[in-house]
Amino acid sequence: DLSGFVSVKLKKLEHRVLGNGDTECQLNYRALFDRHIPEAGLEEIRAATNNAWALGDDRFKEQVEKLSKRQATPKPRGGNRRIQALKEV
Repeated sequence: DLSGFVSVKLKKLEHRVLGNGDTECQLNYRALFDRHIPEAGLEEIRAATNNAWALGDDRFKEQVEKLSKRQATPKPRGGNRRIQALKEV
């Protein structure tokens, strides 16, 4: 099982990204929460979390769907797809 190994590697990577040493990492981590997240962004995060969808750009979402072999984004809404298909013919 590689999950423990991957977890340790990710933690080391996170610390390198946030700074050198615990104090710098802690200050930089806290600074991540200083910015206001717009309501639209919060709604997108909530919808993705509540529905187990991927959150990211289209390329990332496609990769998640391919690797997990499951839907990672909501299906398109609206209209009768059969009628739309007939119109396109």
